[in-house]
Formats: sequence, C-alpha cells, structure tokens
Amino acid sequence: MEQSKLKLIISRYLVLIIFLILIPHSSDASSLAYNLKGQFILEVEAKGEAWYVDNDNTVRHYLPNDYQALLVLRDLSIGMTNENLAKIPIAVDNRFVRFDSDSDGLDDRVELAIASNPRDRDSDGDGYDDAEEIKHHFNILGPGRGKINLAFRDRFLGEIVIQVESHGELWYIHPNNGLRYLIADLEDLNNIIKYLALGISSKDINHIALSSLIKVDAIKNIKVLLGDKQRLYYYLDDVELGSFPVSAGKASTPTPKGNYRIVNKHPKAWSSYGLWMPFWLGLANGRFGFHELPIWPNGYREGEDHLGVPVSHGCIRLGIGPAEYLYNWADIGTAVEIK
Repeated sequence: MEQSKLKLIISRYLVLIIFLILIPHSSDASSLAYNLKGQFILEVEAKGEAWYVDNDNTVRHYLPNDYQALLVLRDLSIGMTNENLAKIPIAVDNRFVRFDSDSDGLDDRVELAIASNPRDRDSDGDGYDDAEEIKHHFNILGPGRGKINLAFRDRFLGEIVIQVESHGELWYIHPNNGLRYLIADLEDLNNIIKYLALGISSKDINHIALSSLIKVDAIKNIKVLLGDKQRLYYYLDDVELGSFPVSAGKASTPTPKGNYRIVNKHPKAWSSYGLWMPFWLGLANGRFGFHELPIWPNGYREGEDHLGVPVSHGCIRLGIGPAEYLYNWADIGTAVEIK
C-alpha cells in the first residue's frame, strides 16, 4: 500500500513537471467551472492535489492519494448497460495498457469487460487484431461494424460510468476525445491523471466551488445582473457555482427586474418576433425567459459578439453551450433574481 501511494505521489509530481499547462483565463474566471466540467485537474502549486470537476453542478471533488479516490468516483458514476457502453468507443493507447497477454494492444481487463479473448489477439478470427478493429469501430466479436453511436456518446462526455453488468467496472469518458478509459484500480486512475489531467493554478482553482461546501438539500437558484454587468450566476444555496455572459433587453425593450421562477421549458421555442429560441426557460408566465442565441428561419444565428451587450427584445440570451447547460441544470420552479 505504501509503495503504491509513493508511486502515485511521484507520478503526480511528474505530470506537473511535464504538463505545466495553465488553464487560460476566460472573460470572467467564474466561467472556469463550466469550461472544465468533466475534466481531471491538477494544482500546479501546493502539493499537486488532484480533483475531478463533475458535469452536474460543476463543483470539484478532491481525489486523495489513496483508494478513497476510487470511492469518490464510484459515488459520482452513472450506471450503464453493456449494450449502451458498446456505443462509446474505447481508447486504444499503449500508455494505459498494463496487462496484455496476447500483445494485441488492449489491456486484458478491458478485453474481459467487453467479452473479447485476452489470450487471442484476433478474438473473432477474421484476420484483424482486436485493437485495430476497435480503433476503426469494427465489431471484434463478429462481422461488420461496431455499435458506436457518437450522438449517444456525446451525452456522456466527461462522465464517470459504471458498468452495471460484468464486474461493475468504472470507465471515464474523456470530454475532449470522446474515448472511454478503464479505471479498474488506483494505478489506472493515476495514469489517467498523469496523461489526461489539466494543470491549474491555486488562484484559478478557487473559482471552482468545493463539493464539500454543498449541502445535500441545497436549492438551485439563479441571479442575473443587468446594466454594464450582463452576467448570469448560478448557485446552490449561497454557493456560487459559476457564471456566463448574457445579452439582456436593450433600452427600448428592457428585461424586467424582480424575482421570478422558471415556469416552463422547451428545447426549441418559437418567438413572436419570427425566430427560434433554443433551450427556452420561461419566466413570468412565459412572457420572457432565457434562451440560446436565437436562430432566424433562414438559418442565421445572432453572433457571440452580442453577449455582454443588451440588445434583445427583453429575453436573456446565453451562448452556445452555456444555454444548453443551464437548460439541463435548472428545474421548473428554480428561483431567478434579476436586478
């Protein structure tokens, strides 16, 4: 156990030396949590602590230098069947292979999890190595293509997934490359942190809320600052989780101030002004609300350069990505303060 902990500590310091990649500053540091959701991050100062930023609330979870880190990830995991896991491509990367009895480039434990033969480099006998078939999205257990479904995969980018069949294996779906990585033990997690984690300064990491500050029964709420600020903040109780730039109403059609609740949701609402409003969250009986940058019937979309400038007809516009995140995060009934 002590030797494993020492190896983990050494590896984490090694990754700090190799990957001193500081997270670039956004227009507002509180956007960092959203930008880093689903990522493993390492403090490049202090003692090189490792964290995981979850997709749900964009808070950071501490990963200690021992097997408790696996318990943290297991608690955050989403259950998934073998059938659905097969839709998500597997990483074929020698850096993550520790046991390879048939020298096909796949770890034996990965092969056991996907029901291929770890002692036969060509499990279905078609003349192609298992790793090559996986790399090119072919079925390694029979003829034809694999069951990869990238649209399905994209719903789980950055998630920790637990295989509810087989032996309950943990997988990490990397948000950048969309590949899944096995986390069978602490050394696997150590390798994921070593090769995939992003470095972050102690100053910047303070803009990502600690999971330990969040109460189990914490209530979601949203605040919007108009005027020169033009920014939306989202909270659990009084803990700020992050923020996004917005574009609220222009002077002739101002956004109403006051206290509201989200009353309805629609993935693509239609405006009386003759345009689409993706990821609609309605306020005040639906008179106005939040939505993504609008799309005109001819396909033209209002530009990102409008964010931070009050130009709307009264609604509160968000950028591509943040609007969808807020749509999924906020529930009907979520309190909204606009001032």
